[in-house]
Amino acid sequence: MPIQQLNRLLKHWPTDVENINADKFVEMVEKISSLEYLKAVIQLQINIQYGSVQITGDVNEVRSHIRAIEEEDEDPHAFTASWTLNTNPRASLTIQLNFTNHLVQLNGQNLDKNTSNEIKQKVLEYLPEFNAIGPQQPDKTPSMEIDVEKPEYLPGVFRPVEMPELSDNDVFVIMSFDKGQRDAFFVSIEPTLKSMGFNPVRVDQIQHNMTVTPEIMRQIERSVFIVADLTGERPNVYYEVGYAHRADKEVILLSKKETAVHFDVAAINRIEYEDYTELSDSLRKRVHGVCDRLGIKVSS
Repeated sequence: MPIQQLNRLLKHWPTDVENINADKFVEMVEKISSLEYLKAVIQLQINIQYGSVQITGDVNEVRSHIRAIEEEDEDPHAFTASWTLNTNPRASLTIQLNFTNHLVQLNGQNLDKNTSNEIKQKVLEYLPEFNAIGPQQPDKTPSMEIDVEKPEYLPGVFRPVEMPELSDNDVFVIMSFDKGQRDAFFVSIEPTLKSMGFNPVRVDQIQHNMTVTPEIMRQIERSVFIVADLTGERPNVYYEVGYAHRADKEVILLSKKETAVHFDVAAINRIEYEDYTELSDSLRKRVHGVCDRLGIKVSS
């Protein structure tokens, strides 16, 4: 089954945020937006967080409010800019800068490596990386050159795990391991995905020597998309769904009818099923929809 390989851009580094203000951040966003690849942007949103106020909007909207806020002696402490691109499959880019930890995070989905490199270089013109003795100078320090082969690591507080390559056909399945849920997987989810050319994976089926959470993160990152059954209302299921959304993965949500679905997840469209035949039919249709968005050809 031909599946398009999608590039994930993930990089974070400490920087000198004392030299960054709201105007400079917006100027950086404009420079990045001028890159040829980003001309396909259908949405750009900037968020600048002050002590008691948040500014949200595009470049012009944010600029029109910065002066008024800073005249009130409010200092910004966090910046975010997010681009959504009209490509197939849909691409995205996010830059985050936080004054609390002096950390920059660059996160992108479905960007080719040349574009990723170009974006990194443009950001580093404004936000240089730091080494042990201070800021690196772009015109003097060879290490400023971006090494695309340098390992990237999964985000989070757990032991660093190298970012895995995207699988051709793995689909990570998030669900309760309660015995009452076994049939949902073995009778419906697994055979449906396999019949469409995918390899469904549950973490309890994987042999590994790591703690469970980093392995779950690794499997989520490498999967083509995610299937998550909320039945049973397990906290770990919600945790993993949240991580999958943060990783910009397509997540197909399922639940048995009458399941109490909590908080923000309740607003997301999901498959509600009463029996496993209904689940199989609905899941097949939803997978076709997801694969159309991702540009993936699947078996019928």
